[in-house]
Amino acid sequence: MRQATKTLVGLAVLMSVAGGLAWLAWKSESRAAAKPRKTAPTTLVTTVPDELRDAGAPIEFSRLAITFEGATTEVERHVDGGWRLISPVHAPADKPAVDGALAQLKRATVKATLDEHPDHAALEKFGLAPFVFRVEARGLAQGAPVTVLLEGGVENPFDGSIFVRRDGAPTVYSAEGGVRYALARTTFDLRDKQVLAVDEPALAGVKVKSAAADWAVERGPDGLWAFADTHEAADPAPLSAMLALLGAQRAQAFPEVAKARFEHPSLDATLTPKAGAPVRLRFVDEPGRTLLLREEGTDVTVLELAAQTGHQLDRPRADLKDPVVFRFKKELAAALELSSPAGTVVVRRQAVDASAQTWRVTEPRDGPAKVLKVGALVWTLSTLRAKSWLPRALPAHGLDGKARSITVRAADGKVLARFRFGHEVGPGTLVIEGAAGHVALVDAERLTDLPWTADELLDEPSLSDAGRPAVP
Repeated sequence: MRQATKTLVGLAVLMSVAGGLAWLAWKSESRAAAKPRKTAPTTLVTTVPDELRDAGAPIEFSRLAITFEGATTEVERHVDGGWRLISPVHAPADKPAVDGALAQLKRATVKATLDEHPDHAALEKFGLAPFVFRVEARGLAQGAPVTVLLEGGVENPFDGSIFVRRDGAPTVYSAEGGVRYALARTTFDLRDKQVLAVDEPALAGVKVKSAAADWAVERGPDGLWAFADTHEAADPAPLSAMLALLGAQRAQAFPEVAKARFEHPSLDATLTPKAGAPVRLRFVDEPGRTLLLREEGTDVTVLELAAQTGHQLDRPRADLKDPVVFRFKKELAAALELSSPAGTVVVRRQAVDASAQTWRVTEPRDGPAKVLKVGALVWTLSTLRAKSWLPRALPAHGLDGKARSITVRAADGKVLARFRFGHEVGPGTLVIEGAAGHVALVDAERLTDLPWTADELLDEPSLSDAGRPAVP
């Protein structure tokens, strides 16, 4: 081989090696570019600088718009601090759902930077051309208006994260999967689905009318329930239970139904809160479902519920009659007057504070009372329940002017309760006249230890103790 040929072959080998090294370098660089670049944890939303967040100045959002499944839902903060849907419908919003979405915007972090200059093909792969969901939130930070934009893509099947872009920038990031669950919300997801948002303690009146029920109760000045027409005490336990069951129900859908469909409801109820507009609920039972027309102020909503939902309020008046003979708040009891053939005994609480258990006998003679004895008496009277009720009192019952009686008074002298005790009408059954003159049959055994004399109530040393020498 001539020298020239050898030289050419050597040059060819060197060029081949150089080309191989260049290809390896390009391949290595290409792989590095394709690999996600880890980033230090940073907030998903960057409108507010981290130093302001650390100083306790996060965004205070007042408006939220979420586009998902081809529709945009807009929510706005109400003057009372709650949230309301303003598009595509005007209705109360589901506060936990809205708060959860905004919490993700405030606290969620970026996992990694994936592509700073994605082309259209890359955006399609990430599910961002078009996006799966889009969020726009507006509010204030340090008194200045801010707008947050976030686009979400598909889920990464390897780790459950999602692909996102933020604030209109082209860079694609990965974020925790929880962001998608909180932000990819439909109108139904963001709408309040509660049948009743008013708790029983906040109500001042309830009225129900159906084929089986026709009653109205109202809360008196003492906070207790009574029937509106007769002022008889109503049992708060079943009332509270059925309102709680109704409040636990949730709408399954919000169908478009004409208001005329509810002209003849299966149950019509009006709930009047202590503050705010009354809530009228009209139920119509249909095969497999119940429709409800709820009217509260200017809000008129039709809800689809589980079948027979309105039946939770469909209870006859008799079920609400209070079994307590005379319901009163025992902590308000400030004086007791016990009258019997032996005379009248008066016991008074000495302190205005209801927590103080200091009692004193003032008639027929003065002295400290047995605190436990008086406390037991008040508790027995306030919890005395009727086994059954009589339509009226008969002469044989002994409820005349000679009957034993106990009157419970408040600190201002107002009568809280007045019991009259008659005769036994059967084994272990005593007749008592209670609230509104109603006659109850009660368990006589609960009343065998009632004190009727001053000696039974006075907390004084016995004669034997008085004659005993003092212990040094």
